Amino acid sequence: KRLFGLLLCVAVVVLVVLAGIRFHNRTCDEVEIIISDKGTNSMMTMQSVEKMLKAADVYPLGKMVKNIHRDDIEKALQKDIWFHKLNNLSSKGSKVILNVAVKVPLVQVFPESGTPYIITADGYLLPLSPDIHDKVIVANGHILTQYAPKLKVSTVKDNTLKRIYKVANAIHNNEIYFSQYSQIFVAPDNQLQLYNNIFQHTALIGYGDDIDTKLANLQIVYSKGIVYM
Repeated sequence: KRLFGLLLCVAVVVLVVLAGIRFHNRTCDEVEIIISDKGTNSMMTMQSVEKMLKAADVYPLGKMVKNIHRDDIEKALQKDIWFHKLNNLSSKGSKVILNVAVKVPLVQVFPESGTPYIITADGYLLPLSPDIHDKVIVANGHILTQYAPKLKVSTVKDNTLKRIYKVANAIHNNEIYFSQYSQIFVAPDNQLQLYNNIFQHTALIGYGDDIDTKLANLQIVYSKGIVYM
């Protein structure tokens, strides 16, 4: 019985190894590209991803599975400023599946001087794109930071932009708040004001401290108090 069990274990190991070898020697005959987090935006599309991968000679179609590497694909896609990350690289039979995440536009910033730009959910400053179709919060007023390539909110010296980013994230991550607030205005003293597009009024929120508490308190006012105004 012990000998039979040992032989059975050896057989299973051999079969697993052979299956792995056979799998890695397969040739990709189909590619599925999934674009995540894009909403109705079209900064990156299945067609644009395919084009970039072909230009870098890393498009999986026709290649052996063992020669398809995540790092090569990510390096090719990083040429697009809207590329966030490769969520997943997997295969099903001889089909290779790429799940590509796109940067999420968070705030459209109109500085006092210079061209408008976008702040993404992961804190990058990017130029405006005509392919943004989803709702984006607008920030304007006394904003001094101008757009520069490869700039991040975390590296700018302007605390006002960091406050805008913090407040916009709090609004964007709450479905109710996101449906109500459409604009962050920066006053000359750098205090922030929120415009509520449903009740059509402006709320002063100071410098963005304790923003979650302030938004919750505003919600109480709207739900219990404003009906009597």
